[in-house]
Amino acid sequence: MIISNQTSLLDYLNNPESAQNTLSELANSPGKAQLAQETKALTEPASEAGIQDMLEKIEAGDSSVSLTTIGNMLEHYKSKVSADLQDIAANLNAPVAFERQDDRWVVTQPEGQREDKTLSRMQQYLDKDTRLTQRLSQINQLAEMHELGQAREHANTLKAQGVEDDAIVDFLSNARQQIFAEDSLTFTGNTLTANAEQTAQTLFDAISTSS
Repeated sequence: MIISNQTSLLDYLNNPESAQNTLSELANSPGKAQLAQETKALTEPASEAGIQDMLEKIEAGDSSVSLTTIGNMLEHYKSKVSADLQDIAANLNAPVAFERQDDRWVVTQPEGQREDKTLSRMQQYLDKDTRLTQRLSQINQLAEMHELGQAREHANTLKAQGVEDDAIVDFLSNARQQIFAEDSLTFTGNTLTANAEQTAQTLFDAISTSS
């Protein structure tokens, strides 16, 4: 989504003063109320409860926040957390996984990888930094939210293609199940990824190929 010819929403996220000026301009522009609302949603701090509320609305098909906005918010938070993790993970040569276990984020390493003290330090860092663990939870929730929305859009596409209703229901059920099963994130190559990402697209590609 583009606010002007040169500036994206992510640019405004990193420049709060500019974002506030843009909100004022949009508020006085005819037909731009939706864009102003979405910009405000992105520039204001998002609490875990607020993101959970958005997630529930998306799942119920009732949300005024577009998928583009959710995707921008997801990418913004991932870039922030990736920057936080880069220093402590600088000496790691393998991916690091973060798994939610009993409402706690736990650092895990791939099977067969030699035990690395850096992982222990990272776990200690996570346990002490509640802001970072909250961000991990928000990223995971935003990814789920985005994938649920993508699944609904793909379902509409399948309907338009004449796919049988039973197959579409199965697609949505499988998508929801797999999206919420991926309660983990992976940090590799200085990039953080929620493992739920691309779930809807993968399932859509599979059903499109078989139809």
